[in-house]
Amino acid sequence: MRHSVWRLPSIAAVVLAIFSLSAAAQTCVVPNPDMQSGDKVNLRAQPTTQSRILAQLADDEEKLDFLGKQGNWFHVRRLYGGRHVEGYIHKSQGHLLHSYIVSSRDGYANVRTERQDQDNAGTRIQTGQLRTGTRVWVLPEWNEGDWLYIAKPMDGFIHKSQLRRETSGRCQ
Repeated sequence: MRHSVWRLPSIAAVVLAIFSLSAAAQTCVVPNPDMQSGDKVNLRAQPTTQSRILAQLADDEEKLDFLGKQGNWFHVRRLYGGRHVEGYIHKSQGHLLHSYIVSSRDGYANVRTERQDQDNAGTRIQTGQLRTGTRVWVLPEWNEGDWLYIAKPMDGFIHKSQLRRETSGRCQ
């Protein structure tokens, strides 16, 4: 009897493959933009408030590489002092961002203040346009159905059909 060299992959291998694919997508963490002036977010060595503080982050413009989530903590990496430092930020102190590229066949995508195409009077609620190829940062917790909320380079909603997920690069 011949034995097949092809075997069904283990559940662990399948989970690892799925995680590897999702990890390839550009996901970052930014310190909470609602911080008061002078407030700092602690980057900790372990996912506990008693853990050593590796760095204090004050600038909401700094994007950290998202490595995963452990309980209520984001596992992140940042360039600090010329080297990469890994640590943890509590989820109450940061937001996940996903990087997308505008990929509209029209050459631009409309950015709206509301997720609908029209307001009650039938006029469009458009705040701006972004050219195809423009990188945008999506705050996934603010998405509404097929409408993605972008925070950079301007605030507003873009329909998901006008964007494609960026799958390479670094948070910057």
